[in-house]
Amino acid sequence: MKKLIIILMAATAITSIVGCNAFVLKTVTKTVDPYFHGPGIDGTKFEKINETIYTYRWNWYRNVIIVTEEGLVVIDPMNAEMSAGLKKALDQHFPGQKVHTLIYSHYHLDHTRGGSVLAPTHVIAHEKSPTYWNAVNHDGVLEPTRYIAGDTTLNIGGVEIRALYLGLSHTDTLYAFHIPSERLVFTADLGLVKAVAPNGVPDRYAPGYLAAMNRIIAIDFDTFVPSHFAYGTKKDLIDWRDMMEESRRLAYAIVQKSGTPGVH
Repeated sequence: MKKLIIILMAATAITSIVGCNAFVLKTVTKTVDPYFHGPGIDGTKFEKINETIYTYRWNWYRNVIIVTEEGLVVIDPMNAEMSAGLKKALDQHFPGQKVHTLIYSHYHLDHTRGGSVLAPTHVIAHEKSPTYWNAVNHDGVLEPTRYIAGDTTLNIGGVEIRALYLGLSHTDTLYAFHIPSERLVFTADLGLVKAVAPNGVPDRYAPGYLAAMNRIIAIDFDTFVPSHFAYGTKKDLIDWRDMMEESRRLAYAIVQKSGTPGVH
């Protein structure tokens, strides 16, 4: 299975290198479709990771909820339907508690819509986000109350949340979040647990993406929560990094062997 995944990732990487080939994309997408749907993926689930961190899964999307003395912190609302489901779960599990802060991991619309139903007091995003939002229809994106740049440590209700800026990787607005007291890292579109990403991770600058993964792997933590599919351990992120490196190596080896002009 691991070899199959690497081959599929390599095929997708080749498509990215030599140009969009509709047939290859369609074949790869069809082949990996079972990874995106099925038992354990479709549907919703509210899960407790520990006394401080919870996670809500809506189909193959996943976010995190941090319990603090000042209220709840939510990272990524994703969309209106997911946020509505999350609001019901929060009302059930934390009656009377408000969402103190909503944080956007990056500007992408599939991670930033629907937050208004959570009625957060504060909304945080990278300072470059409005530049991208203003270029498209961004209805449903709750306007931030604070913009940040670079690494930023947030202290909310007694919980330290380290927002780690990952540079040009998956956009140039991407943050990972490290909660040292819980030995946990949350990443958006940066690593998965025993799964593949669609089309080799859209909007990805490969060198920066690899550097971002290596930076996160260098952190001392145990629990790894990605924004899609299951959550797991640090070892899962290492395995995913290794798979991406190997697929990229195979793709370039094949391209160089074929003698494709202009590809290095």
